[in-house]
Amino acid sequence: RCSLPIAITEGFKKAVLLTQQGYPAIALRGVVNWHPKGIKELFPVLQEFVTERREIRIVFDQDPKPKTIANVGRQIKQLG
Repeated sequence: RCSLPIAITEGFKKAVLLTQQGYPAIALRGVVNWHPKGIKELFPVLQEFVTERREIRIVFDQDPKPKTIANVGRQIKQLG
């Protein structure tokens, strides 16, 4: 298994930009799209990238709305 650091981004554009710069990245369509609805476990395809030695960076959008900030923070915590 590979142990290169990887970024999990919210959105395709950030993932493309990171990979163009030489950083491995996985794009999610939104902050809740890392797990099946109603189940707080990683999708199996994402689980394949998780190893004890791999550093994973969560790169989600920044938003000025307090409710959105709280939701994104909650998803980061759960995903992390």
